[in-house]
Amino acid sequence: MKKPFFFIITIITTVILTIGFCTLCFLGAENPARVLGKTPDCTKTVNGFFECVTEGDFSNAEKYLYGETSLGLDQTPDSDTGKLLLETIQSSYEYSLVGAPNVDGTTAVQTVKFTYFCVDKAKADIQKYTQQYYKQLAEGSDTTSIYDANYNLLESVAMDLFERSFQTVVSQKDNYLETTMIDINLKYDKGEWKIVADDELFTVLLGGLK
Repeated sequence: MKKPFFFIITIITTVILTIGFCTLCFLGAENPARVLGKTPDCTKTVNGFFECVTEGDFSNAEKYLYGETSLGLDQTPDSDTGKLLLETIQSSYEYSLVGAPNVDGTTAVQTVKFTYFCVDKAKADIQKYTQQYYKQLAEGSDTTSIYDANYNLLESVAMDLFERSFQTVVSQKDNYLETTMIDINLKYDKGEWKIVADDELFTVLLGGLK
């Protein structure tokens, strides 16, 4: 018996709707933004994060990170030298986005050109200036004022030499800047892009320290 035309149309419509529903479910699982329309621009997240970082607003910078990630950059070191080091690193930050992001479903990668004060570059000169200042001090001071009974350099004197050396390096901080390309990984989560912080990002934010 020949099936009525409307019955065939109903079957075809049901099949199409089923395929469409399955497709939406698949896309929704892979990329929720596609179901709702155009995916938000992930570069806004990258720019927002680095603007906060360069301005020293680390609390708001963390809002752009995926998960419960903390940068730990708003903590104040105990020593004056530690404070100066952190201030020097953070005040050196500069960034620019390179090219367009590579978006693949719910993940994306954006390359960033980042400049920072590199502690490794400064190490050799800190040692050089420390030796230089020590030589000057030893030649013009009474040994009892800089050495203990066992002829070891007094800790207070050693710290003073190091601080003077570090301040000398900081006064020439442009000589120790490092510019590198880093890939910022992002994940689309709950309707917005978030940065997945990794070792590479933490390393440059800490002046190259690992």
